[in-house]
Amino acid sequence: PNGGKPALKSAAMLARFQRNGGKVRWIRSDDDVAEAEFSHPSGGSLVIKWDQARIQKAGLADKDMHKKFPAQMRRARCISEGVRTCFPATTSRRW
Repeated sequence: PNGGKPALKSAAMLARFQRNGGKVRWIRSDDDVAEAEFSHPSGGSLVIKWDQARIQKAGLADKDMHKKFPAQMRRARCISEGVRTCFPATTSRRW
């Protein structure tokens, strides 16, 4: 799924982000929507939302894991986008 490149799991990514000064405020997290505000002193803040429309647009709606665990999959997408956008250094090896 990631072209053979190593990737951080969303929980590890979020832990690293928070350990380095990032904050997340969950607005909503359920089977329908994952929405959170991400902020970091070096990257500002933004709100990320993953809902069924975005899952459909990304071509993920028919994926087995998205059908079995919709809340977890939406949350993982929300975290990875929020962290990478707000403070991309979180995903580099030196952190």
